[in-house]
Amino acid sequence: METGAVPLNHVHRLQQIVRQRTVVMGILNVTPDSFYDGGRYTQAEVAVQRALQMVQDGADIVDIGGESTRPGSQPVPEEEELRRVLPVIQAVRERADVPISIDTTKSCVAERALQAGACMVNDISGLGFDPHMAEVVARHGALCCIMHIQGTPQTMQQNPQYEDVVRDISRYFEERLALAERTGIPRENIWLDPRHRLWQNSATQPRNPAPPARVHRVWLAHPHRHLTQVVHRQDSGRLAPRRATRGHGGNGCHRHYERRERCARA
Repeated sequence: METGAVPLNHVHRLQQIVRQRTVVMGILNVTPDSFYDGGRYTQAEVAVQRALQMVQDGADIVDIGGESTRPGSQPVPEEEELRRVLPVIQAVRERADVPISIDTTKSCVAERALQAGACMVNDISGLGFDPHMAEVVARHGALCCIMHIQGTPQTMQQNPQYEDVVRDISRYFEERLALAERTGIPRENIWLDPRHRLWQNSATQPRNPAPPARVHRVWLAHPHRHLTQVVHRQDSGRLAPRRATRGHGGNGCHRHYERRERCARA
């Protein structure tokens, strides 16, 4: 398959922003079964309007996903996932100058999305479910978000096991980073997502999981209610996630429009 035209200006824009301030990402699920907005944006034009509203509200990047990965969710066929996401990606690309991320574990979906104008692949499997994913990201020169996961969405809450949760997750990321870098993904294009909000039970969930020391960008997913505990009441909704993130040592955050907050730390 021919390499598509990933908008490298969007890649460079995000790399510059995260060095200067918080990055805000809006999450848009075009699925019938996601845990928060499932079914709200299954029509392409409705989804596009939602994405444009996110941009107007201050989102620096919009993450579009066509397969729910909530605990217990079932896989979606590749053709159906493409049917859901491609029209939205193409329309947003045409109507807004905003970086787009594709949330998928399938290399073929990632390839088509990057050809349609996405600049980031957000892979909840950490490049692990599809052996061709890292090669696709590297070949397109795209950004890549590698998420921690134990098991699959179908099994990850059944019986999670950690000897030392911070050490185990750091080791997981070191292995994933080594794979990404061997495949040709530049270090500056790699982001990590410990996704501790979705960890399988509270007993294994540290308050502030530590990334590997050599990593310089980390996404953290927080419930909205957790962030509001560390933000002064006078902070506006638009500035609060950024201020809270900086207060926790970060300089980048993306806003989850499903009442979650994700933070990027450089």
